[in-house]
Amino acid sequence: MTQAPALFEGETARKSIELVLPFPPYTNNLYRTLMVKNVPIRVPTGDAKKYKTAVARICKNQGVTPFHGDVAAYVKVYRPRRIGDLDGTFKAVFDGLKTFAYDDDKQIAQIHAERLEDKFNPRVEIEIREIPKDDLFQDQ
Repeated sequence: MTQAPALFEGETARKSIELVLPFPPYTNNLYRTLMVKNVPIRVPTGDAKKYKTAVARICKNQGVTPFHGDVAAYVKVYRPRRIGDLDGTFKAVFDGLKTFAYDDDKQIAQIHAERLEDKFNPRVEIEIREIPKDDLFQDQ
């Protein structure tokens, strides 16, 4: 985690959070639909719950605290084999980081992503950067 100069006395502003996360379940495996009184309800699958728990553990172990403004996500997805879309990994990762790296994933104003292969160590390397309000549409 990179630190920046203090905003207020005794407070340190972060510029970014860097994490290595396990390879996530694809979007198709995150939710299932249940019918409750003839109303379809989407609920997380066991895989989704396990992934969110793993991300939470990593964030807590590294002392991650959330940004409150807009952020940019720099993502390197190392998939185990040449299957699946790059964007199919985002949902689980971004939902898993909610309340840890940011308050809500709607704060993600930019996504910079790269897809790579690593069959021996599939993972997601992610950096969440704070976007200053005056730099919202400039490349970081």
